[in-house]
Amino acid sequence: MNKENFNNFIFILFLLLGFLIASFLFSLSLRIFSLESLYLQMNYLLYSNFFNQFFLGLFSIFMIIFLIWLIRKKIQYSRNNFAVLQKTSLGTVKVSLGSIKLLITSALKEVKEIKEAKPEIYLQKNGELKIVLQIGVASEVKIAEFSAKIQQRLKDYLLEVGGVKTREVIININKIFYPEPDKIVNK
Repeated sequence: MNKENFNNFIFILFLLLGFLIASFLFSLSLRIFSLESLYLQMNYLLYSNFFNQFFLGLFSIFMIIFLIWLIRKKIQYSRNNFAVLQKTSLGTVKVSLGSIKLLITSALKEVKEIKEAKPEIYLQKNGELKIVLQIGVASEVKIAEFSAKIQQRLKDYLLEVGGVKTREVIININKIFYPEPDKIVNK
């Protein structure tokens, strides 16, 4: 879910909650039902049997998990607004973490051995970056040499292009892609 969809989702949830509260209050003002009768019916419904109580408890657990997920998503999208500050004699330059992520992605697209990549960026207190790469590589890659080459290449590239110091590049190889059987040449 991207940031725009997330914001739209939150907006729709807020609208639904607003309409629900407004229609409830409007119904009370028209005396369609009274709060006392609603309270008695809800009390009877919830406590009449164990299944209703169990269902309510289960529903509340799902709601808590959902709300925690929403909070994590919001924090994740807010994190992309952070920036690496660089002070020069002419002023201050801010490079957003989203821009740095795009730089990393474009640098990794040039490496033919990397079949897929997902960079995660963490801004350290001293202003340097910690980069965690989740990548999938081709099967013919010598992992130790390749990883060291990619780590150094990314550090140099980000310093040269973005002027950003990278403290650490962690590479997690999650997938190894083997050639398709019809592309293998029999020797």
